[in-house]
Amino acid sequence: MAFESLLPIRRSGSRLSRWMGRDFETLNDLHDEMDRLFSDFARSVGWPRLKEAEAALAEWPATDIQESNDELIVTVDVPGMDEKDVTVELRNSTLTVRGAKRTEREEKKASYVSRERHVGSIYRSIRLPSEVDPEKVSAVFKNGVVTVTLPKPAELKEEVKKIEVKRAA
Repeated sequence: MAFESLLPIRRSGSRLSRWMGRDFETLNDLHDEMDRLFSDFARSVGWPRLKEAEAALAEWPATDIQESNDELIVTVDVPGMDEKDVTVELRNSTLTVRGAKRTEREEKKASYVSRERHVGSIYRSIRLPSEVDPEKVSAVFKNGVVTVTLPKPAELKEEVKKIEVKRAA
């Protein structure tokens, strides 16, 4: 199939315009119509709108969770933030990491004034598998990454018994 056959053409009666029920003046019109169709479909099946989902993902920080026999280690990326911009809370078996960054820049010249403001925030809440002693939880900030260490309660630590494997007779 030739690439040209996929593009809308101005003459009436093209396959695409018959299928869509309208003529497209530019490729941008086709792009807008396809965005609308996908958004309508997503809404009909209960998915968030695509632009809303992208905005939500932008605020969702990259997070890694590691588990060992003794502890959970949660690592959250908070790019461009300092430790004073980040809050870590533990409440009712839920760990929450929040961060907010606001920067402002103003430049004054003889003929103009330029002001720029940037605001960014992250939020991540993780339900833990059990209660954790908040006095034993620690958080460390280094190079735009927060690492939270949560020791497991004694009743959740698994006892591991090594079993010898013997050769069958």
